[in-house]
Amino acid sequence: RLAMSTVKVNALQVTPRPFYIADCRGRVAATGNKLQGKGAENVSNYTATELYFCDILNIHTMRESQSALAAMLMPDADYSVSESMPPTAAAGDPSYLSAMEKTGWLRHVSLVLSASIWCAKKMTFEGASVLVHCSDGWDRTAQVCATSQMLMDPYYRTIEGFAVVIEKEWLTFGHKFQQRVAHGDPDFNNQERSPIFIQWLECVWNLTEQLPAAFEFDERLLMFLADHLYSCLFGNFIGNTDRDRWTELKVREKTTSVWSYVLHYSERFTNPMYETIGEPLWPKCAIRDLKLWERYYLRHNPDAHPSRYSGKVWVDDYGDSDVRGSFDDGESLERKSSVLSSPGSPRGLGVLEEEEAAEALGAAEDEGDA
Repeated sequence: RLAMSTVKVNALQVTPRPFYIADCRGRVAATGNKLQGKGAENVSNYTATELYFCDILNIHTMRESQSALAAMLMPDADYSVSESMPPTAAAGDPSYLSAMEKTGWLRHVSLVLSASIWCAKKMTFEGASVLVHCSDGWDRTAQVCATSQMLMDPYYRTIEGFAVVIEKEWLTFGHKFQQRVAHGDPDFNNQERSPIFIQWLECVWNLTEQLPAAFEFDERLLMFLADHLYSCLFGNFIGNTDRDRWTELKVREKTTSVWSYVLHYSERFTNPMYETIGEPLWPKCAIRDLKLWERYYLRHNPDAHPSRYSGKVWVDDYGDSDVRGSFDDGESLERKSSVLSSPGSPRGLGVLEEEEAAEALGAAEDEGDA
């Protein structure tokens, strides 16, 4: 225990408002970490402080759960899971639901949403301060903090605000994209891999399914980000920290920000049912109320696509060729870079300045000519 940490927390207690610590781990996991010399609070050291355990499991459990999910949905592929994984089944029948339950995936999504709702309610109804942490602070913490803000503040439910919360909670606070996504790493048995960001996008997707009118964006934006998390076409999700991206990898010079494309072509991601709802959102988070993100996991399975009479089509109106073309076609540079220097765009977006944009786009055009 650091004496200075205790002093800082107690200093927050100058008002009668309660103070909570949300430990994203389970109580047993926190105790195990403590025995290994890692951090765990003793609330008796703090004034008027309550400790809450969120019971969200670690990155290894999430990786194994998604592998089990993939094996269930695509049994002919090799996902290095045990022979005891459940067989695939037709969606909706009892064996499918049982197989889904055994993967544990929706249970993990439920726990992330439950923790986020708990934090949001404490701040909304009690005016409390909530300190959120997990083992290291860059996985479960990012999931819970980002989701809580989206529940409480309608700004983060806009396209621009969604970009800000990702830049703030995931990129600036140092989520380990390099290890979790493992760009360019041929070792698929790397124990640092884990679908933490994809899982969070699925949490957001479930929110948009329950409360569709509350979000300016729709599923297309979530699909776009999920695809380009892996494509490396944009530089936002390369590296672990801003220092990695800006100083060592120089993504500002070598790539374009994903938000440049998203904000420039925002109509492609805009929800036609959107209404500004100024109040906090209180979604359901029980497993029975959640759904699998089928458009992400099953889009390459024609049998899983919606009926042509349903009014839904799983066809994305963007693609790699379209994305690349948007920065090297005949459009004027002024139009391309306008979104990058828009006075209405928060500085937190991490986008290029107009001069840097001109240089980067010029380089892209030269490369295209070559």
